[in-house]
Amino acid sequence: MTNYGIKITKDGYGITSAEPRNYVLSSTYSAVKIALAGSGTINVSAASTATATIAHGLSFIPAVLFFSELSPGSGKYFSGCTHLSTPDADAGDVGIYAGTDADRNPVESWVDATNLKIAYHNFHASQSRIVTYYYYFFGDSGV
Repeated sequence: MTNYGIKITKDGYGITSAEPRNYVLSSTYSAVKIALAGSGTINVSAASTATATIAHGLSFIPAVLFFSELSPGSGKYFSGCTHLSTPDADAGDVGIYAGTDADRNPVESWVDATNLKIAYHNFHASQSRIVTYYYYFFGDSGV
């Protein structure tokens, strides 16, 4: 191994004597890295669906992890698709949607080589909701 870079070992192991399997992180080895991270908000009107579109500019389809605070100020975050068939108080009556709207048009959350799209549906009949979301795109330049 080289004598430069980042090396973090499991508790009880030293960086000069540990086998690679005892490392938590070593810059010697390739690893998936966070290529882009950020956050945003979106207003979801009562009884409707709104889609957040996040451009990533990576020119490939990245792995993505996103979390959404569906009920403002609740401190409760949901990841991925949490399709709700009925309202949920913990989610502020909002779902991260993968399904169809009232007219049976597809409404989905997905990522492609250009954008991440997250569809939110507000089940509440008379109140709009502001959803906060956090996202992480993973990739490696191959260098």
